Amino acid sequence: GERFRAELGLAPKQAARVLRFERAARLLRRGHADLAALAVESGYYDQAHLTNEWRALAGCTPGTWIAEELPFLQDQEVAAGQDS
Repeated sequence: GERFRAELGLAPKQAARVLRFERAARLLRRGHADLAALAVESGYYDQAHLTNEWRALAGCTPGTWIAEELPFLQDQEVAAGQDS
């Protein structure tokens, strides 16, 4: 535990929590809309666990994040496509 924390700056449990969150965010960015399935696929016990962790780490629910973040990401993809 201490060596892990010294190397990564996080305890193993905290690192696992962040990795689960990042996996779920990646799936949401790809358009994975079924939150119950996404929760299990990302390593959460259920959708409520996903929602509680998401609120703790992102400051909002997954639904709010989708509404606010995905249009921004889509705008970036369109702009990137216009550059090529």
